[in-house]
Amino acid sequence: MICWDKVADRVIGVFEETEVVLLRRCLDDLRTSLAGWLRNDWSEWTTPTESGYERAGGYIDPSLQAVLLYHADEWGNDVEGAVLMSLYAAVKHVLSTLPHQGGLVELTEVEVRSWLRALTDVRIAMALSAFDADEPRRTLRWMSRVGNDLRDAAGAGSQPVSPNLVRSINRLSW
Repeated sequence: MICWDKVADRVIGVFEETEVVLLRRCLDDLRTSLAGWLRNDWSEWTTPTESGYERAGGYIDPSLQAVLLYHADEWGNDVEGAVLMSLYAAVKHVLSTLPHQGGLVELTEVEVRSWLRALTDVRIAMALSAFDADEPRRTLRWMSRVGNDLRDAAGAGSQPVSPNLVRSINRLSW
């Protein structure tokens, strides 16, 4: 990430090509997991268990479980569909505004919120794989910087690490 800056009512970011490729790959992975969830009958999901969410007769991607647990306090326990469908929309929107190579990203206030949501949740989804590998940890740190810099440029101020993030990762990783 070269930089974010606010110009009038827009936030403008400049990305190198390798960063666009990395971000697109991470978002595509999350979009694929979300699309798989959307193809299934999500109405069969149960309420959270001590170790995460369970689906009647099926497997739930642990990365999506982490996202659901992160948002449980904010959204409540019985709105998995709303949480994941809104994330799917945010990820699709970010991918549509991301250049195919390095270059300029120009965001409105609404688009900034989509970016921040997608960046936060993709980091949560990736965190499970980051415990034992250096590359995912570096990617998570980089995405955190991109999100924090975007938040600062948009004037939203930085946010502390949410206790929900720590709790959701700990519940799934042990």
